[in-house]
Amino acid sequence: MTKDIKVLGHRGYRAKYPENTLLAFGKAFEAGAYGIECDVQKTRDGHYVIIHDDEIDRVSGRSGRVADMAWDELKKVDVGGGQTIPELREFLQSLPANKLINVELKGETLTIADCPTICDILLEHLDRKNLLVSSFVHSFLPFFREHQVTIGMLLGERHIKVGIVNIIRRIIKIKPEYLNLPVDIFDRANKQVIYLMIRLARAFNKKIAFWTINTEKQFHLIKNVSDIVITDDVSRLLDMTSRQPSWIVRFLTRIRDWRLTWDVMGSVYNRRIYDAIAELFDHIVRELDVPEYARILDTGTGAGHASLMLATKNPQAMITGIDYSPMQVREAEKNRRKRKIANCSFTRGDAMRMNFQDDFFDAAVSIGSIKHWADGLQGIKEIHRILKPGGVLLISETDREVSDDDLRRFIRRFRIWFIPDRLLFWGLRHVVFGQSYSETELTAMVREAGFRDIECQRVPTCPYVMVKARK
Repeated sequence: MTKDIKVLGHRGYRAKYPENTLLAFGKAFEAGAYGIECDVQKTRDGHYVIIHDDEIDRVSGRSGRVADMAWDELKKVDVGGGQTIPELREFLQSLPANKLINVELKGETLTIADCPTICDILLEHLDRKNLLVSSFVHSFLPFFREHQVTIGMLLGERHIKVGIVNIIRRIIKIKPEYLNLPVDIFDRANKQVIYLMIRLARAFNKKIAFWTINTEKQFHLIKNVSDIVITDDVSRLLDMTSRQPSWIVRFLTRIRDWRLTWDVMGSVYNRRIYDAIAELFDHIVRELDVPEYARILDTGTGAGHASLMLATKNPQAMITGIDYSPMQVREAEKNRRKRKIANCSFTRGDAMRMNFQDDFFDAAVSIGSIKHWADGLQGIKEIHRILKPGGVLLISETDREVSDDDLRRFIRRFRIWFIPDRLLFWGLRHVVFGQSYSETELTAMVREAGFRDIECQRVPTCPYVMVKARK
């Protein structure tokens, strides 16, 4: 079914260009997107504008609520690279013909009273077959359905919490053509229950759109059940739909991420990887500057190398390392006792649901762990939740776009005596680095999780992506 999936640019080509701008939309179409998704809010003086948040703070670095600003003021706001917030008619006039446009109506500034005017504006510029109107505010949708506009019912966490029976009742009442689902629904509910719900929806001729699909793992979850995928990185998703990893790569990637694999083989990996990327550990420890009595979290701590180095550098700080493998936690604790370090502790934990209160840590690091998480974006959002305002994030991951030459140089430091170099190269290229993240993807996830002051760094000897940011 993957060849039939329609790829829409999420707020345009958001991974590379300022979101919800004419530039981002144009670049999404240039990259080959079937269409784009955008958001509509309303200004103080009644202009409909293309912006996701009801505030301009995240996208502009300035402060202000859209509902409190007049259009003459809002249109001058720079949202990056000299781009500005488009007005709805300006946006519609810029669109190429025969592209699907998913317009999300935002409940922060819109009411049901706005629906007739918005509908008229949309139909002045778009053919109905190229228009999909969606919203979390389901009461907006019947007006558009009555006017023969395709509608999509957005289902967020608060809708999912009411249970499948109530969701079905809502679907029967609203009668949407599409159900628009978040990919992290698979982390918040039983997968089989979700797939059952989708099969039931399809039995009643409903189509499925998933957002925001940015990784191979996310794509594999939905590729056989989704009609539309909404993504920040158009080119990568188009590549996924046209070129899927072989069954052996998919199988080995699953094995790579099993907890049992790390329980059995983690100690061998720990010994080899630390020597291979010691300079990366050193750089991260030097780069992380925290208050004297800081709390620091190391997610996916492995054998605890980074945690123990940070504890040594910051003797008054308290470092907590978590890992989903009990064997890795035991190994880290063994290393801590051996080095007689008191200001560090290790515990088993899940990056998707961390058992820490909000605004608890001053800094968080993660090295080579994110590719193993069920959903990298959700894990980074969890880190954002537990960091204090102003807290520092410093993460590093194997670079999906590493060159063959750099990978071969890396293998010279990472050799495993019982694996031939050619086989090791294939495994790293296709299963480890190949099923990881690029700098663009990792940066986009950090930005979407709500971080600011994002900067990318590199250690020349290590083919890893490194991103530093603040909450």
